Parts: sequence; C-alpha cells; structure tokens
Amino acid sequence: MSCMKTVKAITAMLSGRLPRASCARRAVALQVVPWTAAALAAFAATLGLFIWLKTVGPLPGDRWAVLRIRHHNVSAFLEFLGTMFSAIGLAPVAAATIAGLWAFVTARISRRAGFLLIFASAAPVLSSLLKLSLGPVPLDALAYSPSTAASFPSGHVAYATALFGYTAVLACRHERRVACVCSIALVLMMGPVRVLSGTHLPSDVLGGYTIGFGWLALVLAAECGQPA
Repeated sequence: MSCMKTVKAITAMLSGRLPRASCARRAVALQVVPWTAAALAAFAATLGLFIWLKTVGPLPGDRWAVLRIRHHNVSAFLEFLGTMFSAIGLAPVAAATIAGLWAFVTARISRRAGFLLIFASAAPVLSSLLKLSLGPVPLDALAYSPSTAASFPSGHVAYATALFGYTAVLACRHERRVACVCSIALVLMMGPVRVLSGTHLPSDVLGGYTIGFGWLALVLAAECGQPA
C-alpha cells in the first residue's frame, strides 16, 4: 500500500500535479524569496557604500554638504523645514505617530498589518547598530567636529523609508490615494531635506535609503510568509 502511495506521489510530481499544500508553499516561496533577496542586496549595498567612503573617498556632493554644515549656510526656510522633518524622528513624535498608525491599521485592515507596521518602524534600530559597529567615515570629523559620533547611515531616512514606505503599500492596496501620495512624499523628501538643512551628508542619506528599503523588503517578505 505504501509503495502505491509512493508511486502515485512520484507520478504526480513528474506530471506537474502537486498537492495543494505543496502548491501553496511554492507560491509563498515565490513571493518571499525575491523580497528577501532584495533586502540582502540593499544591506550589502549599504556595507559597500561604507567601504567606499572609508577607502576611496566621499561621494559627489559630500564636500559641498560639509561646507554647508560647518558654515551653517542655510536659509531660514530650509532651517524651518529641517526642524519639521527632524521632529518626525524624535522619540515622542515617533511614538505618537506609530501608535496612531498602528491603531488605525489594526482597526481598518488587520492585526497582522498592524504588527508588521510596528516591525517596519524598527528600522532605526538597525541603522543605530551600524553606526555603533562601523564608526564614523573620514568626512564626519570635518562636518561634525568636535563630535566624533558616526552619522552614516541616516536614521531619520531609514525610519521614514521603512515606516512610510509600508504605509504607502497598505494605502495603495486599499485605494487610499491621498494617504499613499503623502507617504511617498515623506519618503522622497526626508533625504533631500536632511541634506539641504545642513543635517546630513548625501552619503549618509543614501545609506539611510538603502537600509530603509532593505528593512521594508524584510517586512514585505515576512508579510508574504504569513497567512492572511
């Protein structure tokens, strides 16, 4: 009897008629693997960028940004804009934002989506760990002296990319166009504002985007790997 079952299973595999459970697992894998690969590629790009900054030199625009930071050559409007976008990443504001988004998403979409949103908001933890483990790049000493703290990658940009990137995904799925556009705008504006307001170097911002996208890809991979 067991031999007959084995023969039938082999015949089904050869003919492409897989059991439903196997098909479901295969479908999940086809969604999880690309997002996981994208996350690993983004993290590798971040490390590659750091190695480039350490061994080769700064990116185009970094030295110009250093001059803006050292001489504080920033208009009143850009300084105001920088303050507003900096506030998004402050602990009290971030906590209130995450709590509000979690409550809304959990009530209107699902608890799973709310949990994944919390997961997306943890991107700055990874950027902070990278700052502690990698240390500053050479231009940090010129831009932020006498501070010796690392500024690569930007935690604000990583946070905005992961959290509001996932918010944009959810809004797009549920045809909330205004929320989708606003979320994407926050992601796209965070980096340039951090540079133009004299807060970060372009390389810091680029590292923040790659880390944030990698974290967002992990969130999407986790979402695909869990039942709805």
